[in-house]
Amino acid sequence: MLQLVRLVRRSERAVLRGKMDLRKPVGVLFVILGALLVFYGLLVGEKAVADLGFNANAIWGGVMLIFGALMWFAAWRSAGKENR
Repeated sequence: MLQLVRLVRRSERAVLRGKMDLRKPVGVLFVILGALLVFYGLLVGEKAVADLGFNANAIWGGVMLIFGALMWFAAWRSAGKENR
């Protein structure tokens, strides 16, 4: 329990100092959700295509996946510049 309190306090201090980059958690979130949506879109496949004429789940899942990857890459790249 004490370790959890220390971790929370350390992360609060990092946020207050402006050290936390929100691009990383946002990127991870979009990558996970995008991958799930692509998987679901490919799993359902023909049912979704029959309704709309195209697979909206797979397409928007891909868009979310690409956006998340770009955010994650931007966070990784800026963290590398700070260490130089």
